[in-house]
Amino acid sequence: MRLLQYVVLACLIAGVVKLLGLSAYTGSILVFAAINILLCLGFYVIFGLTGILSLAHAAFMAIGAYTSGILSATYGWPIVASVCAGTLAAALAGALLGLPTLRLRSHYLVLVTIAFSEVLRQMLVNLERWTGGVTGLSVPMPSPVSWLGVTVDPSDRTVYLLICLLSIAVMVFALTRLRQSRVGHSFEAVRDDELAASVIGIDLTYTKILAFVISAALAGYGGALSAHFVGFISPDYFTFDVTVLVLAMVVIGGKRSIVGVMTGALLLTFLPEALRDLQDWYPTFYGVLLLVTLWVAPNGIAGRVGSLSFLRKRREPGTFAKPAGAMRP
Repeated sequence: MRLLQYVVLACLIAGVVKLLGLSAYTGSILVFAAINILLCLGFYVIFGLTGILSLAHAAFMAIGAYTSGILSATYGWPIVASVCAGTLAAALAGALLGLPTLRLRSHYLVLVTIAFSEVLRQMLVNLERWTGGVTGLSVPMPSPVSWLGVTVDPSDRTVYLLICLLSIAVMVFALTRLRQSRVGHSFEAVRDDELAASVIGIDLTYTKILAFVISAALAGYGGALSAHFVGFISPDYFTFDVTVLVLAMVVIGGKRSIVGVMTGALLLTFLPEALRDLQDWYPTFYGVLLLVTLWVAPNGIAGRVGSLSFLRKRREPGTFAKPAGAMRP
């Protein structure tokens, strides 16, 4: 699909939501689902394409959220400019984290990224002058914008949902092209075999740092969007649990598929809301469901659907090629 088709689809979804007249609560859930998709797309780049398990996603979200929030609340920056600055700050942090972790593997890399997240969260708590400490920071909500006689209020949930959906459309288009490009092939080569990738001339340092930068930028952008939507941020919003949740979305949906990670984000955003009536049994049912999903579909939902499609094609008559040299009737 082309970018215009993605944009039209995003506008149609937002239009349908507007016509349905959903409640403010449901509209908020839809916005958070869209933001979760953006976060999962970032994790898809670093984990699904490149094979690097970095658990610093919550830290990059916090950097994007606090950078944007401080610039807009304290220094009066326009929200668009502050969101862009938060995205760039998260991308820079991704590059700085990627450099010292290039030689690390498996659990050593995981431990370093976890430590980075916890150190950053403690810094947010202690730097009360700028971050507000444990009491948090109030972030300005988007103000109405008038253009050509039409007033648009971005604080309206439907409009904010449209902004998020348009962002998803652009990101999906860009990541699809990225995967088909030489850079995307380099990511996959590093994921499959670093030694073989280096032998054929792939620059491992450049490839890994680029993966960190793209993943961190998407996480920072999602964090900035969520900060201005909620209007308040606190260090408690960016704990290690957030990273684990995003990781679960990507793994359950299918870490090597854009459609898969989007499916996982939607499933694990709406599922908790559907299970709230279970009260005390909710965490147990939720955990069992996750384990069953991973057991039935170890490669995620997208991987399971893909394998079923492959089996169905093999069972169709006339799909097997004749061996070379076979005699014709």
